[in-house]
Amino acid sequence: MDADNKAVLSQDLPVGPHGTAATDLTLASDAGLGYYSIRLTMGGSDLSAGSFYVEEYKKPEYQVKVTPSAQRVLQGDKIQAVIDARYFFGEPVANVKVK
Repeated sequence: MDADNKAVLSQDLPVGPHGTAATDLTLASDAGLGYYSIRLTMGGSDLSAGSFYVEEYKKPEYQVKVTPSAQRVLQGDKIQAVIDARYFFGEPVANVKVK
């Protein structure tokens, strides 16, 4: 069910030997944002329930730290520096071009 309590998917699923079931759900590009709920039933009885949020995509923000090998450099001289780019949640920003 979506945030407006409208059915997004209703499907009969086979139950595996360990009591599990799986399916995929691809939401439309214009799907509503908010709190979605999942309810699994069998024979009219609720077996399990869960929920998740659908939120607007936001490009992750990151911090860039440049540490030069020397504190001062004359104009036109070359310098080496270590560039560390990390998302604010701590993971490194990988495979990016630096100018």
